[in-house]
Formats: sequence, C-alpha cells, structure tokens
Amino acid sequence: MSYFAAGMDREGYLKATLPDYAVVSFGNAELPQDSKVMLLFTGDRGYYWDREYIYGDRTGVFLKALVKNAKDAGSLSAGFKGYGATHLMVNEALFQRFANDNFTEKELKVLSSFLTTSLERLYSSRGYSLFRIL
Repeated sequence: MSYFAAGMDREGYLKATLPDYAVVSFGNAELPQDSKVMLLFTGDRGYYWDREYIYGDRTGVFLKALVKNAKDAGSLSAGFKGYGATHLMVNEALFQRFANDNFTEKELKVLSSFLTTSLERLYSSRGYSLFRIL
C-alpha cells in the first residue's frame, strides 16, 4: 500500500488518517477483554475494535431516551450499564452539540452530573474520548 512507501506502518497510517483510531487503538491495548464499548456519535465505525462494542446510534435517539428517563446521574449510569456497556467512546463535539440542542436545562444538569461523577476519562485524541463507566 502507499503508506508503506511513505515510511508508515499500518498503525501509523490509520492514526494519521482516521480521527478516532488513536482512541480505538488505546482501547484495544488497554481495556479488559470483557469490556463492552458503546459508541456515541462515532459514525458507527466499529470495524477496528477488538473489544465488543454496541452502537449508541448516530442520530441520538438512544441517548435522548436514556437521558429523558433518568432522574439523576446514577440512574443514567444504570441505563448505560443496562445495555451491558462498561465504557463509552464519544465524539465530543457532536455529543455536546446534540446535548445542547435536545435537552432541557434539567436534563442537561443530569447529564452534566453523570459526566463528572459517573465517568472516568481514560484517553482522548482528536475530539474523541474513551470513558469508563463507574
């Protein structure tokens, strides 16, 4: 392939061309084998994942339902875990835009509380982040 001619290996080429790949690569190397990653606003690109993954849907309908039914950060966390998710991979810009456009002030407070108390950021790169659900 042409990336070999440019002096890149496959991993370097993917990291240079796919904005989410560095996060995926980190997750594949660092997450436990039994992890289940929910992809939020990532374009449903699970091809490079070596861990089990589930789509959180690219339109936000799934996230909207979870947040609207959550009473607090704990119940939102339980909602994600109810689908078996142990981790979230998020396109942060799309996530933020969706949240601001679709949630009430009360729902944004629940979401904000969830983000600050129920998630641990493990890795970020080029606008994508990987979180562990606590």
